[in-house]
Amino acid sequence: IIANKDNGLDVDKFEYILRDTKQFGQAFSLDIDRIIDHVGIVVKDGVKYIGFREKIKDALLDVFVYRAKLHRDCYQHRTCKAVELMLIDALVAANEHFSISWEEADSDGSFSIKSCKLSECHRYPKAFQKATDCLFYDLLNSTSPELHKSRTLLQAIETRDLYTLIFKKTLELGSRQTDLVSSMVTSLTESFGSEFTCEFRSASVDFSIGERGGDPLSKVKFFEKRHPLVPLNIKSESFIKENYQFSKLLNGLHAYFEASPSC
Repeated sequence: IIANKDNGLDVDKFEYILRDTKQFGQAFSLDIDRIIDHVGIVVKDGVKYIGFREKIKDALLDVFVYRAKLHRDCYQHRTCKAVELMLIDALVAANEHFSISWEEADSDGSFSIKSCKLSECHRYPKAFQKATDCLFYDLLNSTSPELHKSRTLLQAIETRDLYTLIFKKTLELGSRQTDLVSSMVTSLTESFGSEFTCEFRSASVDFSIGERGGDPLSKVKFFEKRHPLVPLNIKSESFIKENYQFSKLLNGLHAYFEASPSC
């Protein structure tokens, strides 16, 4: 299965965890061969499902734990979030002054040039195909005065003059990002006084191992060797090892507020 919406265990996840842990230099060891060797079919209410031998439950838990660690240490690291926010600001600043053009056939057989804003390219397949990483360098190397703000932001990314982390708070799952604004204002006012002013950007990240912080294996169907067609219900809490206790620290929502260059 390439994308498994039932429980999140699929070859796509296996592949990118193995690839990215190697690229990022993470010391993870995921035994994919052992997992695949212990896959089977279980039947519940007349419906067939992919199931796993109950003895590899620890290996399956590793999949979710390593994915959460990759999000914490790599994908949603505060440096990555700062770059992401700056890229968004650069594209927003360029939206009214930069267009994507393409050639399109007219009804009479002739061709005409069409164009659209960056924010509209998702509506036109030919424009969307051109919305690649090349946009970064198109804006960076532009000479238009109207694109000065975009160029400045992209140049700052290249020199790692990134937005500064000024506030961070751990939230309970289900909290809204907007609820953090008052907490941030209170904290900054206490630190810098009521006259403190700053333009900021915010980003929330989720390091949860399971969906909404729940048991990651709650939707996985297991089976025993003696009864290969009968699904078992197993809870993660019943077999989490001591070295998995850190998983509780991964669950939760964190908010980062980055100061813009105008701060």
